[in-house]
Amino acid sequence: MRLTEGKAFAHVPLDVYFIITRICNFNCSYCIREPMTSLPQEMSVDLFNSICNSFQRLKIRKLIITGGEPLLHPKFDEIIKRIPDSYDIVVCTNGWLLKDKLLKITEMRKCDILFQISLDAVGDNHDKIVNLPGAFKEVIQGIQFANKHNIKPIISTTVGHLDASAIIQLFQLLKEFNIDTWKISAEMPCSRSNGENMLSDAVGWNVLVKTVHSLNGWGGIQKIVCDSMFNFANSHLNQQLSSLAKELAGCGAGKQKVYFRTDGSISLCPLLDRYKVYPPQEDFYSWWLYSKDLLEFREFPATRLDECSDCEWLEICKGGCHGASLYKYNSIFHADPRCPMAKSKKR
Repeated sequence: MRLTEGKAFAHVPLDVYFIITRICNFNCSYCIREPMTSLPQEMSVDLFNSICNSFQRLKIRKLIITGGEPLLHPKFDEIIKRIPDSYDIVVCTNGWLLKDKLLKITEMRKCDILFQISLDAVGDNHDKIVNLPGAFKEVIQGIQFANKHNIKPIISTTVGHLDASAIIQLFQLLKEFNIDTWKISAEMPCSRSNGENMLSDAVGWNVLVKTVHSLNGWGGIQKIVCDSMFNFANSHLNQQLSSLAKELAGCGAGKQKVYFRTDGSISLCPLLDRYKVYPPQEDFYSWWLYSKDLLEFREFPATRLDECSDCEWLEICKGGCHGASLYKYNSIFHADPRCPMAKSKKR
């Protein structure tokens, strides 16, 4: 059975994101969240609980609690209590409130909670990116407090061309802590970001990736995730992929990740909110498996993309990031604008 026929998707590991609040005390220059001013400021506890119950028959890999700044939700503690112990939980936070909330959160849960903290530069440079003086100091104190209580956070760093040169300085700082994973991602041209601070294309990003991979002596950093773009070095990769892997290849939106907004409406990815947002579903399980719109999206016709139709990496890439295309061309039916192969065809 093909995944896109429905039932098989009940067995595909799924990351479920809950945007539980629109409120944030930071104003990050790269934020990918649309303003969503028509939505409630917070998700109610009852709605959160109802959504959790709706996907229990699916294979959930982890629940990611995000926002806004989720620790600002007035009933954050109660939301955490409602999550079944069988789920792995990641709380995405800017770190400002971590030292005040950390112990209470961990005491409420029998299972482990991972805290993913945003840290984009060192010192005043971080404060400028998030537009809040003193933010860097608070984040560092939060990491120190977590380590003191034997908790290793994930650190998430978003990089644009104005701050790429500072990545080594940030590495030198982080290796002095106990860090579960350091995740380094490229700034995307959406919402608050106008694209001016982006690394211009995959070539520039891959230079940064090479620099990161050459770093030695990780200290307390257990793992670094910094993946290259459109760098398909293994010419036999297409043949090695199983049929399952080929169906899941490319963008994970609508396949392996889904977002619930504060009113229960469903987004496949914040970068795609301008394309389509789905209404709340009473029976999410059936909708996830059998929705005609969703099945058509999963069968994304990358062969319709003029820049990709004859690309040897089509089955792996599927046209790249649809959200990046949406913001560049106002349509998802274009190749990822960062792809050097697609850019060469447009010349």
